[in-house]
Amino acid sequence: MRKRIFLHVGLPKTGSSALQALLSKNAEALERIGIFYPNPENAQVANCTGNLLHVMLNMAAADRVIHNHQELVRAYLARTVDAAINASACQTVLLSGEFLSQWMSSETVEWLKDLDIHHSVTIIAFVRDIYDQTVSGWKQAIKTSSTSVDLDAFVKSLSLKRKDTALHNVAMLADGDLDLRLVNYDHHKAGLFDALLREIGVETAGVDLYRGENRLFNPSISYRQAKIIALSSQSASLSRLSATLLNQFRTSVDLRKDPVFTDIDQSLLDNFSSELCVFNRLLPESEKLRVLPRPADFHNEAGMFDADDLSQLFELFGNLLAKSSAGAAATPQQKSPELPADFDAEEYLLRNPDVAEAGMDPIYHYLNHGRFEFRSYKGQEMPRGTVALAERVPGSKVATSAGLHFDFLDSREFGHKDHFFHFMLGYLLPALDIALSVDAPPRVCFEDCGPLMNAALSQACALLGLEFADAATSLDKVLVPRWDRFLLRPDGSRPPEALGIAFLSATRKIRSRLIQEALVSVADLGTSAPWLEADVLVFRRSPEHAFYTQGGGARHPGYGAGSRQLCNAPEITQALIDAGIRACEIDLGAIPFAEQIAAIHRAKAVVGARGAEFAHLVWMRPSSAALMFATPIASPNHVTRTLANILDLRLMEVDVAADHFDGPVQRTVMWALEAGLRSGGERT
Repeated sequence: MRKRIFLHVGLPKTGSSALQALLSKNAEALERIGIFYPNPENAQVANCTGNLLHVMLNMAAADRVIHNHQELVRAYLARTVDAAINASACQTVLLSGEFLSQWMSSETVEWLKDLDIHHSVTIIAFVRDIYDQTVSGWKQAIKTSSTSVDLDAFVKSLSLKRKDTALHNVAMLADGDLDLRLVNYDHHKAGLFDALLREIGVETAGVDLYRGENRLFNPSISYRQAKIIALSSQSASLSRLSATLLNQFRTSVDLRKDPVFTDIDQSLLDNFSSELCVFNRLLPESEKLRVLPRPADFHNEAGMFDADDLSQLFELFGNLLAKSSAGAAATPQQKSPELPADFDAEEYLLRNPDVAEAGMDPIYHYLNHGRFEFRSYKGQEMPRGTVALAERVPGSKVATSAGLHFDFLDSREFGHKDHFFHFMLGYLLPALDIALSVDAPPRVCFEDCGPLMNAALSQACALLGLEFADAATSLDKVLVPRWDRFLLRPDGSRPPEALGIAFLSATRKIRSRLIQEALVSVADLGTSAPWLEADVLVFRRSPEHAFYTQGGGARHPGYGAGSRQLCNAPEITQALIDAGIRACEIDLGAIPFAEQIAAIHRAKAVVGARGAEFAHLVWMRPSSAALMFATPIASPNHVTRTLANILDLRLMEVDVAADHFDGPVQRTVMWALEAGLRSGGERT
């Protein structure tokens, strides 16, 4: 039966949690007047998410799968909505999920359009002043430990993901065929519940409903409190301090007014001008949003903080030091191997007060609920002066910027950018993904990665049409997220499967774009590049470059054939050819980056010694094969296994006794034949 589906999607920081708490409290009363609100929550206001997300998160926890946001929507949204509709005896079904405006994709929009074919779908969104919403969003991000940067860096990070923001997503719906209704939060703040019900067509005057709006609220922290927490989060060693501050500020009301910075206000008005125009077209004349800047009441933060702020900070710091000293001799608690190495049970409770209030064991809660709910257990460490893109906060344009300077997040635990694996997966690909995410690709500047990596970097940028900026110009600094961290652990243990899934999701778009551009660029090479026609590529490592010799400039000397080598690569290649297999020996370091990508993507299999070449597995098609000769190594290395697993590749490892070795010829041929690599017919 065709039903009326009303879908409340936020926007963020427009009273969604309070609305959802009221909807849950009134679920039975609403059903009596013909409105079905399924899956009501029992949570406190601060933890209400609506009647969709908590059901989806429970599904994920039951499946023991950690999804990223988009995958969670893809896996469970349609199932949850269909179940709600089928369970309704009412003609009208009301659903609420702020996450839909934040995590919307083209796939979600198409699903909504399909749902509208079978039912009548109306989307309701609350909008508010752009500056107030952004400041409130930043404070909420600080409060939930999902960012640790200051407001200026937060707004700059928005500039790089404008087309993924909730604002843009909802504005985009206005251009489709869906029924979109907007309500100005600022005009209806005192009666959000009634405003929502009026959009559904309910006149609330004579309806017996619980109307405790004034007693249902999600207490916020002030700008000053958020700034202090951000400052205390600059170092991982102060993570417990920032958690303690956060816990105290939740219940410590700061009556000082939040500042208005004209430059930030103007930037937001400029960057979101098209979205504001769409919203104002749909809003009544009396409720249109502001499009002109406010007068400034602060030009900088000088004098904003006083002695009481510092006194409070020092007192907390002293208490923490005393507590740390007192507990230094305590026996450490046995931890589950599934827990992150830096998990701190007490800090988890500080950052998640609802868990503490419920009296739940923090380790049990994190393992069985928290990690599936994207809960924070640690503060996010971000260097000063950077745009914190590791958080991937969506946002607006950078049309006025001179360009982007990509900072490498250096870590001796996870390797350096002058070695190919860490260069490509920990610097190049995430930086390129950021550059291509803006409306107009900016000019870019990178750190020095050594002569070989610099050449690959230059070729990759040329392949994507990115222009280099002069390092001396004023550029926005961007701290690049290290995707290689998804694939390896400092202690040598195998990363959890969820991290592999996160890597796959993060890299999918840029991998697809580079493969597409590479295939186009090599289309006319023909027989001049035999590696592009081979089914099996046998890796021959490049001669060691002077940069990687002792004293040559590399942080970790040793690279290419100087480190390890499959010495009989020509013999193995010929044996494969003699067995009827299109095989070709390839020195990846000797050919352009585009040819490297295209050759690996078109091949059915690769053979070689353990090393950085196997980072190129990211270009291979599913079900392709790889044979890796595993040379001796001091600690376990699961990177290639993890890549093969998440990319659906067939990996075989053969242990060898030395770094420079002759590979087993007949065993390699048998492997190739068993893998079905014998050539037949024309190659596609």
